[in-house]
Amino acid sequence: KLQDTKVKIDWDENFEGSESNENDAVNIILFNGIRKIAILHQATAKRADGSIQIELPATWAGAEVYIWLYFTNPAATENSNSQFIKQLVL
Repeated sequence: KLQDTKVKIDWDENFEGSESNENDAVNIILFNGIRKIAILHQATAKRADGSIQIELPATWAGAEVYIWLYFTNPAATENSNSQFIKQLVL
């Protein structure tokens, strides 16, 4: 969490020795545990970026937020499994 409703999400951009690619799209799922609402940020960054900052709605202030991440290959034909990143309170 950075401030108010802005969060920073980091991931390991290491892509050597696997089928991953530095240009894989990063997709972020954010779930508000109080309101039971999810937001999907598709292709918000590339794997090589290593992190992203996302501003969540002001109405999410004080909520427990659960964050998952998954990658999509550059051709948009395959997705990775999702990975749980963290839980935080805004």
